[in-house]
Amino acid sequence: MLTTSGLPGFAVQRLLTDRLLAFVECSGIARLLAGRRRFTQDDAMAMLADELGFAVRDSIRARMVHVLLDFLDDCEYVRTEPDGTRRWNLSAVPPWHPSEHEEHEICRTFDGQMEFFGQCLAYVGRFLEGAPPLFDFAGTSTNAWERLLGNGEIAYARSVLSRLLLPRAVEGARILVLCYGPGFDLVEIERRRPDARITALDFTNAFFDVASRRLTRPEAVRWVDGSSWKGFGSPLPFDDGWFDVVLFACADPYIPPAVRVLAYEDIHRVMRAGAVLGVLTHSYPDKARLAVAESWIRRGTYCHDFLESVCQGWQGFYDAAATRALFTQVGFGLDVVTLNASVWRLQKPGTR
Repeated sequence: MLTTSGLPGFAVQRLLTDRLLAFVECSGIARLLAGRRRFTQDDAMAMLADELGFAVRDSIRARMVHVLLDFLDDCEYVRTEPDGTRRWNLSAVPPWHPSEHEEHEICRTFDGQMEFFGQCLAYVGRFLEGAPPLFDFAGTSTNAWERLLGNGEIAYARSVLSRLLLPRAVEGARILVLCYGPGFDLVEIERRRPDARITALDFTNAFFDVASRRLTRPEAVRWVDGSSWKGFGSPLPFDDGWFDVVLFACADPYIPPAVRVLAYEDIHRVMRAGAVLGVLTHSYPDKARLAVAESWIRRGTYCHDFLESVCQGWQGFYDAAATRALFTQVGFGLDVVTLNASVWRLQKPGTR
């Protein structure tokens, strides 16, 4: 499979996989794991702490170890035994390795995406040693989020989601863009539904300037001060049953597990009966390969999850089956799930 540029299909996922495997080798992780006949995740964490000095006892870094082991399993560098223990595969070989030309072209073609993940990868060793997060949501990091969230992969998924949500909305629909970030979702709505009444909310005001400059008519958007919302798990500053459409893109992995139900219950609260919710996120690769089947998508998702863990507040991608159960528990009707369970269209039951 080739892309139009002559690059192999899933080029970004391939290159990220190759680079993360190289990190595993260069950091000494491969040597440690290969030196044990069998090991558990706890064994791996102990070795990384004792021999490499990694501070992997907190929940974020412990989860990174879990993601990395699943990634290595998917790449056949690690094999999982029936009892759940793992062993290093001494005959493992990289599933793909780029030529110098391919690497250059992938980085050129997907520059924003590769630059973001490249910076994360360059920092991940320091982060595992206990350094603070690389990127946060203050003004100094807005360029990094623009590079990531404006990439072609997310842009395509965003266009799919908007086609699922916007054509069915009533004229003059009240649309909430929750966690609007650099404003790419706002641009999509402005282009497709100029009649919409858009409300934009994030838990920070750091993105206002860059998002508003991206729009043709920023004055038509109701910008809600981020200080009025304390973040996931706290009530949204809106009345019950107010919105016809809610667009929630690329922020689900930042919801802490303990408040995820509360966060979606409150989104459900501010939607009118019959309103729709669109969620854009990756789903964590499932062992049965029912939700996320394609190998390169799986490996790329593991890489993304592991690398974005160096960003402040990252909680990781959630399992698709658990997400489906949560939406049902909250009271949403599941309408459409597509693109490896990364695009979700949900509806609040009832009629207007």
